[in-house]
Amino acid sequence: MEKQMVSLTVEDLQAILRQQQENFIAAVVELKKLDPATERKMKKEAEAADKAFHHRMEVLIAEEEGKKRRQTNCPHRMDNGNSPRSAIHRGQLFSDGKFHPICGECSKEFEPITPSMSELAGATV
Repeated sequence: MEKQMVSLTVEDLQAILRQQQENFIAAVVELKKLDPATERKMKKEAEAADKAFHHRMEVLIAEEEGKKRRQTNCPHRMDNGNSPRSAIHRGQLFSDGKFHPICGECSKEFEPITPSMSELAGATV
């Protein structure tokens, strides 16, 4: 068997490589296609995840509305609006030296306040 020499120009070689690249890309695209059963399954899972997300959002919105309703109707509002020094409030003295009050009924968080010395004397640690 005799070997034959073939001469190719740079353009010929580039054309061959370009065609091989196109064939390879087409083969990869074909391999990545999903069969109909898998595609249906993935679509069903995506719909279920979307439905679950919307349900969670509805629950969060309802909880937030309930929280606002509780805070609006809370007894702490009777103390001339938002006084965090009423007996209904609890909180914690943080390292910043301020008392961070929270309503014990509706969990409303108030602005931190600097307690007086008499208030600090009655605090329990």
